[in-house]
Amino acid sequence: MAESEFGLIRKFAGLTPRAGRLKAGIGDDAAVIKSGKKGFYELFTCDALVEGVHFTVKDKLFEVGYKSVAVSVSDIAAMGGLPAEAVVAVGVSGRISDRDAINIYKGMLKAAEKFGLNLAGGDTVKSRELFISVAMTGLVEKNRLVLRKGAKTGDAIMVTGRLGGSLENRKHLLFRPRLFEARYLTKRFVIHSMIDVSDGLAGDLRRICEMSGCGAVIYPDKVPVSGSLKKYGREKSFHRAVTDGEDFELLFTVPAKSAKRIENGMKKFFNLKATEIGRIIRGSDVLMEKNQKITALNMDGYKHF
Repeated sequence: MAESEFGLIRKFAGLTPRAGRLKAGIGDDAAVIKSGKKGFYELFTCDALVEGVHFTVKDKLFEVGYKSVAVSVSDIAAMGGLPAEAVVAVGVSGRISDRDAINIYKGMLKAAEKFGLNLAGGDTVKSRELFISVAMTGLVEKNRLVLRKGAKTGDAIMVTGRLGGSLENRKHLLFRPRLFEARYLTKRFVIHSMIDVSDGLAGDLRRICEMSGCGAVIYPDKVPVSGSLKKYGREKSFHRAVTDGEDFELLFTVPAKSAKRIENGMKKFFNLKATEIGRIIRGSDVLMEKNQKITALNMDGYKHF
Protein backbone atom coordinates (compact mmCIF):
# COMPACT_ATOMS: atom_id res chain seq x y z
CA MET A 1 0.00 0.00 0.00
CA ALA A 2 1.50 3.33 -1.09
CA GLU A 3 -0.29 5.50 1.49
CA SER A 4 0.87 5.51 5.14
CA GLU A 5 -1.51 4.50 7.92
CA PHE A 6 -2.06 8.05 9.13
CA GLY A 7 -2.19 9.47 5.62
CA LEU A 8 -4.98 7.02 4.88
CA ILE A 9 -6.77 7.97 8.10
CA ARG A 10 -6.63 11.64 7.08
CA LYS A 11 -8.24 10.75 3.75
CA PHE A 12 -10.95 8.76 5.52
CA ALA A 13 -11.60 11.76 7.77
CA GLY A 14 -11.91 14.05 4.77
CA LEU A 15 -14.55 11.78 3.25
CA THR A 16 -16.58 11.37 6.43
CA PRO A 17 -19.33 13.87 7.28
CA ARG A 18 -19.93 14.77 10.92
CA ALA A 19 -23.60 14.59 11.72
CA GLY A 20 -26.10 13.71 14.43
CA ARG A 21 -24.68 13.27 17.92
CA LEU A 22 -21.03 13.09 16.82
CA LYS A 23 -18.91 15.81 18.43
CA ALA A 24 -15.43 14.54 17.51
CA GLY A 25 -14.76 11.70 15.10
CA ILE A 26 -11.80 10.29 13.17
CA GLY A 27 -8.42 11.47 14.43
CA ASP A 28 -8.58 10.94 18.20
CA ASP A 29 -8.14 7.94 20.49
CA ALA A 30 -11.93 7.63 20.66
CA ALA A 31 -14.96 9.22 19.05
CA VAL A 32 -16.87 11.71 21.21
CA ILE A 33 -20.67 11.52 21.11
CA LYS A 34 -23.26 13.80 22.66
CA SER A 35 -24.89 11.99 25.55
CA GLY A 36 -28.36 11.90 27.02
CA LYS A 37 -26.71 12.00 30.43
CA LYS A 38 -26.41 15.63 31.50
CA GLY A 39 -22.86 16.87 31.84
CA PHE A 40 -21.29 13.91 30.06
CA TYR A 41 -20.11 12.78 26.64
CA GLU A 42 -20.10 9.19 25.43
CA LEU A 43 -16.87 7.73 24.07
CA PHE A 44 -16.56 5.00 21.45
CA THR A 45 -13.38 3.26 20.31
CA CYS A 46 -12.35 0.16 18.38
CA ASP A 47 -9.06 -1.76 18.29
CA ALA A 48 -7.93 -4.91 16.49
CA LEU A 49 -5.14 -7.31 17.44
CA VAL A 50 -3.76 -9.54 14.69
CA GLU A 51 -1.52 -12.57 15.05
CA GLY A 52 1.95 -11.82 13.73
CA VAL A 53 1.50 -8.06 14.19
CA HIS A 54 0.38 -7.42 17.78
CA PHE A 55 1.27 -10.81 19.25
CA THR A 56 2.95 -14.06 18.22
CA VAL A 57 2.02 -17.72 18.30
CA LYS A 58 4.40 -18.13 21.25
CA ASP A 59 2.56 -15.63 23.47
CA LYS A 60 0.24 -16.87 26.20
CA LEU A 61 -3.33 -16.59 24.98
CA PHE A 62 -4.62 -15.44 28.38
CA GLU A 63 -2.30 -12.45 28.03
CA VAL A 64 -3.40 -11.84 24.44
CA GLY A 65 -7.02 -11.77 25.60
CA TYR A 66 -6.16 -9.35 28.39
CA LYS A 67 -4.30 -7.07 25.98
CA SER A 68 -7.19 -7.02 23.50
CA VAL A 69 -9.38 -5.29 26.09
CA ALA A 70 -6.63 -3.24 27.74
CA VAL A 71 -5.68 -1.40 24.53
CA SER A 72 -9.20 -0.01 24.23
CA VAL A 73 -9.22 0.94 27.91
CA SER A 74 -6.02 2.87 27.18
CA ASP A 75 -7.83 4.78 24.42
CA ILE A 76 -10.66 5.70 26.78
CA ALA A 77 -8.11 6.79 29.39
CA ALA A 78 -6.38 9.08 26.89
CA MET A 79 -9.69 10.95 26.47
CA GLY A 80 -10.04 11.41 30.24
CA GLY A 81 -12.93 8.97 30.55
CA LEU A 82 -13.99 5.67 32.10
CA PRO A 83 -14.83 2.51 30.12
CA ALA A 84 -18.37 1.16 30.18
CA GLU A 85 -19.21 -1.75 27.81
CA ALA A 86 -17.38 -3.72 25.14
CA VAL A 87 -18.30 -6.12 22.36
CA VAL A 88 -15.71 -8.47 20.91
CA ALA A 89 -15.21 -10.13 17.52
CA VAL A 90 -12.76 -13.05 17.41
CA GLY A 91 -11.41 -14.73 14.30
CA VAL A 92 -10.40 -18.25 15.30
CA SER A 93 -7.74 -20.11 13.33
CA GLY A 94 -7.54 -23.87 12.96
CA ARG A 95 -4.76 -24.21 15.54
CA ILE A 96 -6.96 -22.74 18.32
CA SER A 97 -8.51 -25.38 20.61
CA ASP A 98 -11.55 -24.92 22.84
CA ARG A 99 -9.17 -24.60 25.78
CA ASP A 100 -7.21 -21.90 23.98
CA ALA A 101 -10.39 -19.97 23.25
CA ILE A 102 -11.44 -20.16 26.90
CA ASN A 103 -8.01 -18.84 27.96
CA ILE A 104 -8.38 -15.87 25.59
CA TYR A 105 -11.78 -15.10 27.07
CA LYS A 106 -10.51 -15.44 30.64
CA GLY A 107 -7.87 -12.83 29.81
CA MET A 108 -10.58 -10.51 28.52
CA LEU A 109 -12.62 -11.05 31.67
CA LYS A 110 -9.60 -10.28 33.84
CA ALA A 111 -9.07 -6.92 32.12
CA ALA A 112 -12.80 -6.15 32.25
CA GLU A 113 -12.91 -6.84 35.99
CA LYS A 114 -9.73 -4.86 36.67
CA PHE A 115 -10.91 -1.74 34.85
CA GLY A 116 -14.60 -1.81 35.65
CA LEU A 117 -16.33 -2.57 32.36
CA ASN A 118 -18.80 -5.12 31.03
CA LEU A 119 -18.27 -7.58 28.19
CA ALA A 120 -21.64 -7.36 26.50
CA GLY A 121 -21.34 -9.80 23.59
CA GLY A 122 -19.79 -10.06 20.14
CA ASP A 123 -19.11 -12.49 17.31
CA THR A 124 -16.87 -15.49 16.56
CA VAL A 125 -15.79 -16.43 13.04
CA LYS A 126 -13.31 -18.73 11.33
CA SER A 127 -10.08 -17.05 10.23
CA ARG A 128 -6.70 -17.99 8.71
CA GLU A 129 -4.91 -16.18 11.58
CA LEU A 130 -6.16 -15.41 15.04
CA PHE A 131 -7.49 -11.88 15.42
CA ILE A 132 -9.47 -10.06 18.10
CA SER A 133 -11.40 -6.83 17.56
CA VAL A 134 -12.84 -4.92 20.52
CA ALA A 135 -15.35 -2.07 20.31
CA MET A 136 -15.73 -0.20 23.60
CA THR A 137 -17.91 2.58 24.96
CA GLY A 138 -17.10 4.97 27.76
CA LEU A 139 -18.24 8.10 29.54
CA VAL A 140 -16.42 11.32 30.35
CA GLU A 141 -17.52 14.49 32.09
CA LYS A 142 -17.66 17.39 29.65
CA ASN A 143 -15.19 19.40 31.72
CA ARG A 144 -12.70 16.49 31.80
CA LEU A 145 -12.68 15.55 28.11
CA VAL A 146 -9.20 15.81 26.55
CA LEU A 147 -8.53 15.61 22.81
CA ARG A 148 -5.30 15.34 20.85
CA LYS A 149 -5.80 18.90 19.69
CA GLY A 150 -5.46 21.71 22.21
CA ALA A 151 -1.70 21.90 22.81
CA LYS A 152 -0.60 25.52 23.29
CA THR A 153 2.71 27.29 22.67
CA GLY A 154 4.80 27.11 25.84
CA ASP A 155 3.11 23.96 27.16
CA ALA A 156 5.25 21.39 28.91
CA ILE A 157 5.27 18.05 27.11
CA MET A 158 5.04 15.24 29.66
CA VAL A 159 5.00 11.45 29.61
CA THR A 160 4.26 8.83 32.25
CA GLY A 161 6.46 5.84 32.98
CA ARG A 162 9.42 4.74 30.88
CA LEU A 163 9.51 4.23 27.14
CA GLY A 164 10.76 1.59 24.73
CA GLY A 165 11.43 -2.13 24.89
CA SER A 166 7.76 -3.08 24.94
CA LEU A 167 8.29 -6.22 22.88
CA GLU A 168 11.64 -7.06 24.42
CA ASN A 169 10.37 -7.33 27.97
CA ARG A 170 6.82 -8.34 26.99
CA LYS A 171 5.23 -5.42 28.83
CA HIS A 172 2.98 -4.88 25.80
CA LEU A 173 0.87 -7.88 26.87
CA LEU A 174 0.05 -7.47 30.57
CA PHE A 175 0.51 -3.70 30.63
CA ARG A 176 -1.63 -1.50 32.86
CA PRO A 177 -3.53 1.22 31.02
CA ARG A 178 -3.05 4.58 32.76
CA LEU A 179 -6.78 4.86 33.43
CA PHE A 180 -6.71 6.01 37.04
CA GLU A 181 -3.70 8.23 36.42
CA ALA A 182 -5.55 9.99 33.59
CA ARG A 183 -8.56 10.52 35.83
CA TYR A 184 -6.28 12.04 38.48
CA LEU A 185 -4.76 14.39 35.88
CA THR A 186 -8.07 15.60 34.48
CA LYS A 187 -9.52 16.18 37.94
CA ARG A 188 -6.63 18.20 39.37
CA PHE A 189 -4.99 19.89 36.39
CA VAL A 190 -5.73 21.61 33.10
CA ILE A 191 -4.64 19.10 30.45
CA HIS A 192 -4.50 20.75 27.03
CA SER A 193 -3.96 17.61 24.91
CA MET A 194 -3.34 13.91 25.46
CA ILE A 195 -2.72 10.65 23.60
CA ASP A 196 -1.65 7.16 24.64
CA VAL A 197 1.74 6.09 23.32
CA SER A 198 0.78 3.14 21.14
CA ASP A 199 2.79 3.89 17.99
CA GLY A 200 5.92 5.36 19.58
CA LEU A 201 6.67 8.75 21.14
CA ALA A 202 7.99 10.31 17.91
CA GLY A 203 4.90 9.39 15.91
CA ASP A 204 2.34 10.12 18.61
CA LEU A 205 3.86 13.51 19.45
CA ARG A 206 3.47 14.37 15.76
CA ARG A 207 -0.22 13.43 16.01
CA ILE A 208 -0.66 15.99 18.79
CA CYS A 209 1.24 18.65 16.83
CA GLU A 210 -0.70 18.02 13.62
CA MET A 211 -4.06 18.16 15.39
CA SER A 212 -3.08 21.23 17.45
CA GLY A 213 -1.36 23.19 14.66
CA CYS A 214 1.91 23.52 16.55
CA GLY A 215 5.48 22.25 16.76
CA ALA A 216 7.50 20.67 19.55
CA VAL A 217 11.02 20.39 20.86
CA ILE A 218 12.09 17.50 23.08
CA TYR A 219 15.18 17.11 25.25
CA PRO A 220 16.74 13.66 24.57
CA ASP A 221 18.47 13.46 27.95
CA LYS A 222 15.12 13.84 29.72
CA VAL A 223 13.24 11.12 27.82
CA PRO A 224 12.71 8.29 30.36
CA VAL A 225 14.15 5.13 28.83
CA SER A 226 13.08 1.60 29.79
CA GLY A 227 15.69 -0.15 31.90
CA SER A 228 15.70 -3.08 29.47
CA LEU A 229 17.25 -0.81 26.80
CA LYS A 230 20.15 0.60 28.82
CA LYS A 231 22.44 -2.22 27.64
CA TYR A 232 22.30 -0.82 24.10
CA GLY A 233 23.99 2.46 24.99
CA ARG A 234 22.57 5.98 25.12
CA GLU A 235 22.07 6.65 21.40
CA LYS A 236 20.38 3.37 20.47
CA SER A 237 18.31 3.23 23.65
CA PHE A 238 17.02 6.76 22.98
CA HIS A 239 16.11 5.79 19.42
CA ARG A 240 14.20 2.75 20.67
CA ALA A 241 12.49 4.80 23.39
CA VAL A 242 11.00 7.23 20.87
CA THR A 243 10.23 4.77 18.06
CA ASP A 244 9.12 1.51 19.71
CA GLY A 245 5.36 1.11 19.78
CA GLU A 246 2.97 -0.22 22.41
CA ASP A 247 4.26 1.47 25.55
CA PHE A 248 0.68 2.61 26.33
CA GLU A 249 1.92 5.44 28.51
CA LEU A 250 0.22 8.85 28.55
CA LEU A 251 1.75 11.65 26.47
CA PHE A 252 0.18 15.00 27.32
CA THR A 253 0.72 18.77 27.35
CA VAL A 254 0.03 21.12 30.24
CA PRO A 255 0.78 24.70 31.25
CA ALA A 256 4.48 24.71 32.17
CA LYS A 257 3.72 25.85 35.74
CA SER A 258 1.90 22.54 36.38
CA ALA A 259 4.75 20.20 35.42
CA LYS A 260 6.49 19.92 38.79
CA ARG A 261 3.23 19.44 40.70
CA ILE A 262 2.25 16.67 38.28
CA GLU A 263 5.61 14.96 38.74
CA ASN A 264 5.20 15.09 42.53
CA GLY A 265 1.56 13.99 42.46
CA MET A 266 2.18 11.01 40.22
CA LYS A 267 4.99 9.84 42.45
CA LYS A 268 2.96 10.34 45.64
CA PHE A 269 -0.34 8.78 44.57
CA PHE A 270 0.74 6.17 42.00
CA ASN A 271 4.46 5.63 42.60
CA LEU A 272 4.80 6.44 38.92
CA LYS A 273 7.38 8.54 37.14
CA ALA A 274 6.04 11.50 35.17
CA THR A 275 8.60 13.49 33.22
CA GLU A 276 8.70 16.81 31.41
CA ILE A 277 10.49 15.95 28.17
CA GLY A 278 10.04 19.13 26.09
CA ARG A 279 7.94 22.13 25.16
CA ILE A 280 5.32 23.01 22.56
CA ILE A 281 6.56 25.67 20.14
CA ARG A 282 5.21 27.75 17.27
CA GLY A 283 5.35 26.33 13.77
CA SER A 284 4.98 22.70 12.74
CA ASP A 285 8.45 21.20 13.20
CA VAL A 286 9.18 18.44 15.71
CA LEU A 287 12.72 19.06 16.97
CA MET A 288 15.16 17.94 19.61
CA GLU A 289 17.58 20.10 21.60
CA LYS A 290 20.79 18.77 23.09
CA ASN A 291 23.80 20.74 24.29
CA GLN A 292 22.10 23.93 23.04
CA LYS A 293 22.00 22.47 19.52
CA ILE A 294 18.61 22.10 17.82
CA THR A 295 18.07 19.48 15.12
CA ALA A 296 15.07 17.83 13.49
CA LEU A 297 13.70 14.72 15.16
CA ASN A 298 14.17 12.53 12.11
CA MET A 299 12.51 9.52 13.64
CA ASP A 300 9.01 8.13 13.47
CA GLY A 301 6.94 5.63 15.37
CA TYR A 302 5.64 2.23 14.35
CA LYS A 303 4.16 2.00 10.86
CA HIS A 304 1.65 -0.69 9.94
CA PHE A 305 2.26 -0.16 6.22
